[in-house]
Amino acid sequence: MSSEESRIGIFVCSCGLNIASTVNCAEVAEFGKTLPGVAHSVNLMFACSDDGQASIQEAIKEYDLTGVVVASCTPRTHEPVFRKCVEDAGLNRYLYDQVNIREHVSWVHMHEPEKATQKAKQLIAMSVERVKRLQPLHRKSVDVIPRVAVVGAGVAGISAALDLANAGFETHLIERRPTVGGQMALLDKVFPQNDCAICILGPIMAQVGQHPNINLHTYSEVESVDGYVGNFNLKIRKKTRYIDIDKCNGCGECEPVCPVSVTNTYEFGLSKRKAVYRPIPQAVPNRFTIEKLGHAACRIACPAHVNVQGFVALLRDGKYEKALDLYRQFTPFPGVLGRVCTNPCEVQCERSQYEGALNIRNLHRFLADQEMAGDKPKIEPYKITKKEKIAVIGSGPSGIACAHDLVKLGYSVTIFEKKREPGGLLRYGIPEYRLPRDVLKYEIDRVKKLGVDIQTGVEVESINDLKKE
Repeated sequence: MSSEESRIGIFVCSCGLNIASTVNCAEVAEFGKTLPGVAHSVNLMFACSDDGQASIQEAIKEYDLTGVVVASCTPRTHEPVFRKCVEDAGLNRYLYDQVNIREHVSWVHMHEPEKATQKAKQLIAMSVERVKRLQPLHRKSVDVIPRVAVVGAGVAGISAALDLANAGFETHLIERRPTVGGQMALLDKVFPQNDCAICILGPIMAQVGQHPNINLHTYSEVESVDGYVGNFNLKIRKKTRYIDIDKCNGCGECEPVCPVSVTNTYEFGLSKRKAVYRPIPQAVPNRFTIEKLGHAACRIACPAHVNVQGFVALLRDGKYEKALDLYRQFTPFPGVLGRVCTNPCEVQCERSQYEGALNIRNLHRFLADQEMAGDKPKIEPYKITKKEKIAVIGSGPSGIACAHDLVKLGYSVTIFEKKREPGGLLRYGIPEYRLPRDVLKYEIDRVKKLGVDIQTGVEVESINDLKKE
């Protein structure tokens, strides 16, 4: 709104002597009359009194004001009063601004009345320009989801969650660490009674873990927040503990046998702890966590990035079929690689520091050979979900592995091989005593059963001709 269209009213409050003892309020009001766009400017003894509010409402109607500036006390206490005042006079409650000339001017410059008066004038001039640019807003009611999320389970978050839950609200308490308690759980004594910190915190930590209205999300972080007031949506990333918390009872038997020691961040790096740990004895929930700092050295060393720890754990539990399925998520050649892999994973195996590296290559060879020797599982081809067709030229280990990954994604894949038998270097570069052909044939046939079409004796001479097909 331009200065010509604006009709701003300025109301300077003396607040008894709180403001008037330092600021020349009458002079400030007269200054206001000189500002562009101001239709009315007056000094009031107590703007918040009934008489003061009545004066503001009368001026709004008499001068047809388009905005109001009140120079008085803190908006923290008085803003709601004046918003209602202008609204009752027919002006939108958001076409109003308040200048705090008590705390920001009078009280901090009580020995400099002239400078205080000049500062009050400048603040009011800025507020007038702001009011010119205000737009009318309208409040509306929205449906509210009666659930609450509290982010952070320190002492403040715990207290807030308990207050909300006791009031009957379903509460989600989100904490990025494995236990609630926050920084207070790390302290020794607390002011003013010099009491033990955990002795005070422990009982309310237990309450939060047992309260029927509190859903505890430990070892979790908020990734995104969208929505609006009353209807927010939170996306939470729950980090894995690598321990089944439904089965863990917090007995602690896993900790002394864990071979890996790391810096104890809860002791500020002054001591060591095991990779499987419970942050403090009073942890809520009373469950252990395995903290993994990135991938294992064996997985990083593996060219196929096989999840070695995963398939070894499944094999240990006798879940051979699941272990082999996990291995095949990374490569279709467990039997082949069980014979010809140069096993860089074993070189990097951290167990070599204790009792010797695991013989990882022979483990997945064992899994593959057991499947070949036993009842072979029925293989269902992957469903083709993509309209694109993909051609792979060459049926060596790279070509077959590529086709294997693509058919899993739903593509129709055809491998073109100019030799009579597929396998490439695996067939024609490695002698049979090192890589038996029945093992190679079994694993290539399995890829074919998954939906990969392998055409042998076909030499691709033109990419353009291939595209036409």
